[in-house]
Amino acid sequence: METKQFNKISIVLNFILLILTCMALIYTLKQTRIAQEQANIAKDQTKIMVQQTDIAKYSLNAAQKSYELAEKVYRDSLNKDFYDNSFAVVVDQEMQQGLFTSVYNGKTINVKFENKSSRPQSYLVTVEAQGIMVSHPHSNYMYPIIQLTEHPIALDKSEVYQAQFVAFIPKHIKKDATIVVKANGKIIRSAQYKYANDSNSYEVIKSSRY
Repeated sequence: METKQFNKISIVLNFILLILTCMALIYTLKQTRIAQEQANIAKDQTKIMVQQTDIAKYSLNAAQKSYELAEKVYRDSLNKDFYDNSFAVVVDQEMQQGLFTSVYNGKTINVKFENKSSRPQSYLVTVEAQGIMVSHPHSNYMYPIIQLTEHPIALDKSEVYQAQFVAFIPKHIKKDATIVVKANGKIIRSAQYKYANDSNSYEVIKSSRY
């Protein structure tokens, strides 16, 4: 009788042990899967960090190149004859199209031109507006005058300058408006506009090429 009872207890204990073993196995498999997922995430993050490092290196090299070129241009510009004879731009058709068509609220205008001087040249580009406000892309601030870059951009011969600005029609609308784009203080393009109530935009009445 005791032997039978002992066998029953043994069977129950073995069954409980089997259940515990299965639970431990399931837990181990889950932990292994979680560890694998974390390893994959870490691998992806490492890959992203490597890519960001490469981008940072490229940006640093580009900035260094731009700085060296700007420094060279500055040294050469101390010779007034060199500076006066080297300034030259050829404006892109897309830029002309943007300025010389109607201006509506939130319109993005591309500023694009090529350095056609015989030597490297440094360009500081500004946008001046009247009756219209302008801002940098993705900026929450609007101004009548903005500088497209914080510092002058050095371009090698035949290299292209590219930037953007956004035009906004103010709440208190004025009948007339103008936009003037300058490079190193020299006007390269300008346009005059008149407000059209039917289209809620400024229509070009006069454009100037310099």
